[in-house]
Amino acid sequence: MAKNFELVPLPNLPEINQEKTTQATQSHVPVTSIRMHVDVPNEMAEKVKDHVYWKRSTQQDLILQAVKEFLERNTVESRPEHEKIKNKAGRKRKNNL
Repeated sequence: MAKNFELVPLPNLPEINQEKTTQATQSHVPVTSIRMHVDVPNEMAEKVKDHVYWKRSTQQDLILQAVKEFLERNTVESRPEHEKIKNKAGRKRKNNL
């Protein structure tokens, strides 16, 4: 019993206008947050994981809430403007001699 299938060609898709897609992807949305990485002791990381498991939350939400509450309780003087405008993205590289 051989089944005979009728092949039907797919409809032609209109060509994508390349200029429209590049303009859409290049539109700049201001960044309202940055990614920060920190090393934490294993015991603290496990406690965070346990807490978010039982509270059905995320690690990000827990840490952001803790930092927010800390900053509300402890006021700090703002850095000078010349320090804020420095572009210090990334870590310092060692000089390879």
